[in-house]
Amino acid sequence: MNVLLVDDHAFMRDGVALFLENMFPSVTIFHASHCNEAHEIAGNQTLNLVLMDLSFSSRGNEGLDALVELKREFGLLCVVIFSGVDYDQSLVFDVLRKGAMGFVPKNLPREEFEAALRQVISGFPYIPASIVGEGQKLLAPCRRKDNGCLITSDPAEIGLTDRQFEIVRLLVHHGMTNNEIAKSLGITEQTVKNHMSTIFNTFNVGTRHKLIVEINKRGTILGEPAAHSP
Repeated sequence: MNVLLVDDHAFMRDGVALFLENMFPSVTIFHASHCNEAHEIAGNQTLNLVLMDLSFSSRGNEGLDALVELKREFGLLCVVIFSGVDYDQSLVFDVLRKGAMGFVPKNLPREEFEAALRQVISGFPYIPASIVGEGQKLLAPCRRKDNGCLITSDPAEIGLTDRQFEIVRLLVHHGMTNNEIAKSLGITEQTVKNHMSTIFNTFNVGTRHKLIVEINKRGTILGEPAAHSP
């Protein structure tokens, strides 16, 4: 597994890298101290995950701009915001809307941070418990692989067809619009809209943000995001 760490604090990157190496013995870590460097690495390396800070010294929320640029150019890239800034629901949803697989606070306890990473790698969009409430506890009894990652949910068990499940994966993993999903699957945009209506009804929600929250609450595992290749 290849992971890119994007943070302008070398000490933080080194600490997270050591933690990841203990979690995943075969992991390869790439380091970037700023967003332009991250973009260059993403264009030259096969990556499974990008952990990116939200704020860089004296540059404000540069991470948000970098997220948009990375998703625009490398749509299948799995990016998770790993941040120490104060956050609220609007910020977390903004990050998700821009295509991130999750928002992981830097102040999480070690055990929760490890669980958050394993969930993201399993295809589970991570949202802080303060945003989704008690739903995170539903993950405890989920089946796991030998490496600790969660086993993908059966579409039929949650009331979706295989096609609808794939649409949810593209929406959650990559933040794709209906038009982008249609092009990716080779179907019409109207067909995607019809499927989305069924998906919303199945999860009893009316928006994409609420769908992601409901997925968290139910512990629906969407499967490991595909590795991005340059």
